[in-house]
Amino acid sequence: MAEGSDPQKPAVDLANLAEERLLDLRICDLPLQVEGTWLEDRVAQLHRELKSRDILFQPRCYLAD
Repeated sequence: MAEGSDPQKPAVDLANLAEERLLDLRICDLPLQVEGTWLEDRVAQLHRELKSRDILFQPRCYLAD
């Protein structure tokens, strides 16, 4: 099972999902993740830039609308 997945939520099949149903879903209900994508590199870059300026804060990054 993927990290962060909820066994209570039914799997969403994006390939066969009607557009109307897709628009009714929340982003957290979609099978999306930052890990393993180009977004992961951008988040790492943000954290490196903050650290290089001696800013200790490392914000958590989420997919949102």
